[in-house]
Amino acid sequence: MIRHADTVLALCEVGLPYWVTPELETVGPYDFGGRLTTAMTAHPKEDPVTGELHLFGAGFAPPYLTYHRVTADGLLLDSRPVEVPGPTMMHDFAITEHHIVWMDLPVVFDPALAGSGGGNARPRRRGDDRPGSGGTAPPRPGGIPRKLAAGARPAVLNG
Repeated sequence: MIRHADTVLALCEVGLPYWVTPELETVGPYDFGGRLTTAMTAHPKEDPVTGELHLFGAGFAPPYLTYHRVTADGLLLDSRPVEVPGPTMMHDFAITEHHIVWMDLPVVFDPALAGSGGGNARPRRRGDDRPGSGGTAPPRPGGIPRKLAAGARPAVLNG
């Protein structure tokens, strides 16, 4: 749950956030006035200086990762695809004063696992066929992403 621009949102990793009242009554899916067309991370970051909300959406189809920036007053102002090699279970990210830091780690979405039984409610697996990597991008429009070193093998997840 977060509050941004006087809007309370309940978050998950694989869909739109849900708008709820301060009393936690569900209003419905929230797409920032039709501008959010991807899932929204459960871990957005608010810039402590500008009040902007930085977030991303990961998906099963291209673009596999999309970065979004929301103004302090709640307008989704910027949406940009971020190049990754395939559908990734990107759980979290970081922001600094000048950059967004992506961690494209080797846990990948695998649609073949969806509905496969065996208690696997989450269609993800360790992507040993591709190394982890990361990158940064300036958090403003027009920024050019920079690739960080590839080869790391950690995974950052919860439950």
